[in-house]
Amino acid sequence: MDHAPFVVDELAAGAAARLIAFLLDLLVVGFLFAPLLVLAIGGSFIRLWAIASLEFFGYLVYFSYLEGKRGATLGKELLGLRVLGERLTPPSYWQAFVRGLTRAADLALLGLPLILRADRRRLGDILSGTVVVAESKAALKIPTPGRYASLKRIGGRAWERDRAIVEGLILEVRERLGGGQAQLADEILHRVSEREGVGDGEVRERVTRLFGLDDSDWRVAVVTYGLMSGLVTFKRESLLRRSASILRRAAELASRLEDRMEFEAKARVLESLDEMRSKRRRPNVRSGIASALAAAPVEFRSSLPYFAVALLVLLLGVGMGVMVGSEFAQELSKIFGPPGDIRAERPALLAAAIAMNNVRVDLGVLLGAGPAVYPLILMLLTNGAVVGALAAHSMASASIMRFLALIAPHGVGELSLFLVAAAGGFKIAWKMMFPRGGREAALRSARRAIVLPVFAALLLPVYAIIEAFVTPKLANSPKAALLVGIASAAPVYMWLLLGRGSVGRDAGEDARSASGGETP
Repeated sequence: MDHAPFVVDELAAGAAARLIAFLLDLLVVGFLFAPLLVLAIGGSFIRLWAIASLEFFGYLVYFSYLEGKRGATLGKELLGLRVLGERLTPPSYWQAFVRGLTRAADLALLGLPLILRADRRRLGDILSGTVVVAESKAALKIPTPGRYASLKRIGGRAWERDRAIVEGLILEVRERLGGGQAQLADEILHRVSEREGVGDGEVRERVTRLFGLDDSDWRVAVVTYGLMSGLVTFKRESLLRRSASILRRAAELASRLEDRMEFEAKARVLESLDEMRSKRRRPNVRSGIASALAAAPVEFRSSLPYFAVALLVLLLGVGMGVMVGSEFAQELSKIFGPPGDIRAERPALLAAAIAMNNVRVDLGVLLGAGPAVYPLILMLLTNGAVVGALAAHSMASASIMRFLALIAPHGVGELSLFLVAAAGGFKIAWKMMFPRGGREAALRSARRAIVLPVFAALLLPVYAIIEAFVTPKLANSPKAALLVGIASAAPVYMWLLLGRGSVGRDAGEDARSASGGETP
């Protein structure tokens, strides 16, 4: 990070303000998707499934798009909060996407990282390389003439800070007056004279003496005085840019290192706010998809130990399911209904519902809650237990071959992708908890692992289509079903194990350093 930690700590938004902003955003999202809840009333399980997934994607788009475009959701805007990259530059859409997903991990940990860390960064901020700052803490605070005069007599640290700011303001004013705005000084001089009940000459003498300027610089002194006393202000459209420029000048003039770093950091924040408000920034989805597909092979091969851990956890769940046996399978049947009820749905609706649900589990649990670890383990154990219980029930009823026929065509590839995604989740958690080899190197490794759940999310809809359209036709052909399952999963493994690919992108890259992330 370019700025010392204590500087970012000073600019960071408080936990209470962030919580209130999040609750406001939940109200907004809830209001937007309230009509979907009406559709869910009295609907089938598949409809409920689909609506729950739509709400998840709506939540994800809301946070990712607004934070990627403006650095703030509606709730953050109301509270004066702004999401920025670690370098205090505008965040990329990719960073907004990652921090939006990994909010699930922070909720799973009851928000403790946000509360306990001095810089108020939650797990999603650390993984995405973002910070949330309070705009009020970064605002330029120009001292009043009375305060400036008092501090000038006393001296000390406060005087050194204010002196640097005022001298930066004087340089900014001198530049503006040099651009043909000398008439402004005359207008301000008359207003100051009228307000204070003294002549123009006395005002000129007083302000030049206050700032230690020559008599020939009286116009600069008068305009500076007017800005400090609130008689005039910068235009709204140029306020952020002018404030940042003054802070940059103040940083060059400050005598203390801490002040220079603080002024530089605040200037960068204001420049980023100005950039986000004045420039159009759009997500480049096609580039992001291509990047995820290309980076997956290299990342998967470096994550094979984590893939093995995910497989072992899943198999443990299968063993648990076999132990509980038919009773658990019967309870599942009561909840989800007989398989025939689900198959009775239109294939297109079934494929869409399954695809959305699987992607939601992949992104929301395996990636989103992955850094908290235990939701990831519970998800694998639960899915394994379901498979094990259904297998045990099928063996007890001598229908194991039919069970294989109903699960193999789509299940081989689907479970494989869940394991790939889980490998990414485990790697992220491990690198964040045990940063061996240095914190920055471990964090870069964790950020690259995000590509595995994203890669899985891109391909899971394919297996949802197979489940809806192909699997029912192979219900009485176990051998054919198994061959279809192997054939559909083989290309995935071939690409992951043999594909050349490329090194994954760092999720901590902001909008200025990311390549292909945004279109200006």
